[in-house]
Amino acid sequence: MKIIILGNTPQERGDQLEELTKAILKSRGYTSLTIGKISSGGHEIDVCGELLYQGVGQQKQKIRLVCECKAHASPTDTTDWLKFLGKIYLEEIGAKHTVTGCFISLSGVNGNVSGSYDALISQGKNNIQLVSGEELLNCVLSLYKSVKIEQIIQIITNRTNKAIIGTSICYHGNNIYWLISLQEESYVVTDSSGAEIEKSEIIDLIRNCNEVSGRLLSLNDEAKQKEHIAFIEKSILTALITKQALNTKDLEINVTEYLISKGRQLTQCEFEKVLVALEKDGLVKIDKKLVRPRLKSNAEKTLFYAKLLSGFTLIDTIVSDNYRNLLNRQFLSYCITTYQCGLKLDQKQMNTVLKAVRVSPSALSSVLSEIQMITHHRKNQPHADKAMEEHDREYFERIVMEKLTHDFSQSALKEYFHNNLGIVEMETSLSIKVKSKDKIEFSSKYKKREGLGELTEELGGGIIRILALNSAPEPWERA
Repeated sequence: MKIIILGNTPQERGDQLEELTKAILKSRGYTSLTIGKISSGGHEIDVCGELLYQGVGQQKQKIRLVCECKAHASPTDTTDWLKFLGKIYLEEIGAKHTVTGCFISLSGVNGNVSGSYDALISQGKNNIQLVSGEELLNCVLSLYKSVKIEQIIQIITNRTNKAIIGTSICYHGNNIYWLISLQEESYVVTDSSGAEIEKSEIIDLIRNCNEVSGRLLSLNDEAKQKEHIAFIEKSILTALITKQALNTKDLEINVTEYLISKGRQLTQCEFEKVLVALEKDGLVKIDKKLVRPRLKSNAEKTLFYAKLLSGFTLIDTIVSDNYRNLLNRQFLSYCITTYQCGLKLDQKQMNTVLKAVRVSPSALSSVLSEIQMITHHRKNQPHADKAMEEHDREYFERIVMEKLTHDFSQSALKEYFHNNLGIVEMETSLSIKVKSKDKIEFSSKYKKREGLGELTEELGGGIIRILALNSAPEPWERA
């Protein structure tokens, strides 16, 4: 990773480099900083200063600083490094005080320079400091209160399908900015907190910088495109899980009509590109233009359902009979054993969980991923005792049921539960005991009956959510 100094002119770049260099040196305890020479292109600077330290008795001692800061487009090579070492040598000959050298390279150093520095340190030459790479990055991030690169990458990858091919930091006006290079000669710019920047003086400076090429992307536009591609993927997989097999032409017609019904468009290029990606990811098989879902093995089913449920879920997916029929005991047992480190449910728990995952996409998603409260200790202590094994089973069942109740409470799923599944009420009971070291201080029990009801045409029709009285008749008792 490199640090790019921004500026409209060489003079401005030199001024910005001066500010950054002083800030770095001050953070390392140096004072009385004076600027010696700034190169005509504004890409390197010489700085002198001193470091005071407590000597013997009350007198403070001075260490003279000789510093060079390089802001070239490529890593520093041995030519500049050896010139710097020669300068330190001459200073040491004529100086009355101890001399320390600090070499700062904003674009890093090559292997020869790094090797030379390591050799000097191993020989006891501790008055030379090379500040580059991770050490320089951590220093700059700390100085300007920036989030870490891992957070920036997470922000970007959540909103675009384009691969990240490089990261840089841009400096201007006592602030830093993240420049993330993506495939297809494009890039994104954020401030130090990770917030996207689309229009500002900084964008103009970056566009005019010789070290930056490509086009600026909007993460909002990228997020919309990523969601659109995911919608096409899920539409294709839903058509295949419903029909089991379709030739490519019929599949394209089916998916195109479905997207149009949802107010979306599908180009032939998009369809072909997504279909190729799904085949590459092992989700579909294409043989002589006949497309089939890959659902033979439990491992294939796991990939297939994970794709269907990731991010968002299409209602038309989960209303499919085949979607539910493929969720059998064998597959469920495989998923629980695989993701929960060998956990095995008893027959009653298995029946309950199976019914839950067939109707609740969130419950199924929890089965297809690790639950760390279970897996953490099972990985470290694989031979759990009987009490811990029972605890894990009960905890797993509770998580699944909580996901089911969560889905039932979602407005987007009320027609699905009421009309497609015929599930009209979810009753939950909770007992709370507040305990001190000596006794139960107080306790409470309550029950909640959350239902779904159908409005008459006179009242506008549709499904509404109802909080039923605990004394109300059960759904099957109502006239």
